[in-house]
Amino acid sequence: MLAQKRYSDDEYLSMLLFAAKVDNEQAMCEVKEHQKFFGKRVEVFKGRKCPIGIKGTVFYLSRKHYGKSYHFGFLTRVGIVIDDGEKFWTSSDNIKICNEIMQEEKE
Repeated sequence: MLAQKRYSDDEYLSMLLFAAKVDNEQAMCEVKEHQKFFGKRVEVFKGRKCPIGIKGTVFYLSRKHYGKSYHFGFLTRVGIVIDDGEKFWTSSDNIKICNEIMQEEKE
């Protein structure tokens, strides 16, 4: 499990290469999703327990195993804090990077 902080691109690359070297596919998935989402503003676009449409910053991300088989049943759990400080928990499959942030960076 990665520490709950943002790493540099070089650190992400070295972690990804090490996970590939030891053939740990779940660690590779966690590093990729950590790099993609951690510390970024996201929007919930699907799911059951988290209100759809909320926007917040990812403060927690961890790969969890929910199945009986070693090869199946893995998900990445994400903690999102919205602007008023309320926290929500969901799967990384239910979130996307906010478009408004991407548009501001293009300008």
